[in-house]
Order: sequence, then C-alpha cells, then structure tokens
Amino acid sequence: MVFKVEASDSNGVDDVEKIIYRGMRNDTLFFSGEFQRSPDVVPENPGAAVFSLKTDSTFAVGKKGNYDILFEAVDRSGMKSIPESLPLFIGNNAPILSDVTAPSVFERPNGSKTNTAKFLITIKARDDQSLQDIKFVKMNWKKPDSNIPSENSPFTLYDNGLPFDNDFTGWDQGYRGDQIAGDGIYSITGLFDPTQPLGDYLLTFYAHDLAGNISENVTYIITLKDDE
Repeated sequence: MVFKVEASDSNGVDDVEKIIYRGMRNDTLFFSGEFQRSPDVVPENPGAAVFSLKTDSTFAVGKKGNYDILFEAVDRSGMKSIPESLPLFIGNNAPILSDVTAPSVFERPNGSKTNTAKFLITIKARDDQSLQDIKFVKMNWKKPDSNIPSENSPFTLYDNGLPFDNDFTGWDQGYRGDQIAGDGIYSITGLFDPTQPLGDYLLTFYAHDLAGNISENVTYIITLKDDE
C-alpha cells in the first residue's frame, strides 16, 4: 500500500519540509512516522508538493484494529498545518506453527541423575506480518499420566542462532540450541535423565504476536522407553 499526501505553502512548496503521521485510538498515540517527498510524482493540485509512504505487510507489526491517522505538514520554521484525519483499519493475522522436529521415541539413559541425554526440539513459525511480529514461541511439557505441566513449563523457544552449553551457561539469555538466527525455526534443547518416568510426554506449542493474537496449538508426543 502507498499513502500519498499533498501539501502547499504560502511561501512555496520548497518550504514544506516533511509530512508526519500519527496513529491514534481514543486520543492515545500508538505509532508515528514521516512521509518522504516524491518529486517525480505530479500533484493533482497545482502548487502542491507530493509526499508518500510505501508500506508492506511489516507496517502491521504490533498493530490491529481501527485507528485515526493524523497527517500534519511541517515547514522549515517548524510550524505545523492543521491536522487532516483518515480512518484506517489494520488487519493482523495470528502466527502459524508447523513442522515439529524432535525424536518420537527416546531411550532413557542409565546411571546417575547427572547422566543426561540431550536432543533438539524445533518448530517452524510464520506470520503474515513477518517474523518481526512474533512476540514469543513457547512449549508446555507434560509428563506421562499427568495433567499438570512440568516444573518451569512453559519453556521459551528461540530463533537466535545461539548454541546450547551442557552446563546451562546462558540458558536464561537464550542459549537454547538454535542453529540459524532469523530463519523462522524456533528451538530448544530437551534433556532426559535416568530418573524421568517412562511413557508419553506431551509437548504443546503456541505463539503470541505483538498485536495480541495467539496461534493455534500444535502438539507432539515423545515416548521415553527403557534402554534395550
């Protein structure tokens, strides 16, 4: 979408320095920005200058619903025009999760509790407003025969390219085992130790975006069995 605004000035169009816009709702400012002068575009009104703003789907990041867009021309002395208002509805779709990768069957390690076995869990996320609109991707982890999520659940998955360290160094800073930053694949490293109960572990994934939308849940089962 391209927004176009024309402005004139009693001192000539060269005195119009910029066009600013503000996205308002109930007298509250939600976003703002500037238009760029478009000297190659012929204005519809003689003696006016054309300013434009070309947007794509990322314009809707963190935005959703009805807004009043206020436009103001600013001249070189800093004086502003009387605002012009335009109602605008901005749609914003929820994130979509798919393509879980993780072992479906895993052998429980033997030995002491310190003997852990790790594995990577990933899920693909996309958003019509781009990945910039995704606030987080999380995973609930339920043990066999339990309706209560495990301790520390839900866990946050990351798409930051940061590795996992066996001593959990940097865990709280997002070092969860992701391989490539910004590819839309969110990751976390899972661990089993010899004390974990055997059976089916239910993983439930969901995502929130910056506009308040919530994805549909995606579930996956990992079966933990004895080492044969």
